[in-house]
Amino acid sequence: MRDFLAEAVPGYPGPHERTLQRNIKKLYANKLFELREKLKNV
Repeated sequence: MRDFLAEAVPGYPGPHERTLQRNIKKLYANKLFELREKLKNV
C-alpha cells in the first residue's frame, strides 16, 4: 500500500499499519456476523 500511495499521492504517508489492522478486524467481524445471521435460516 505504501508503494501505491507514493505513486498516487506523493508526500502522503498514509495510515499507520495498526490503523489498517484494526479496521480490517472490524470489517471481518461485521461480515462474519452478517453471514451467520443469513445462515441461521438454512
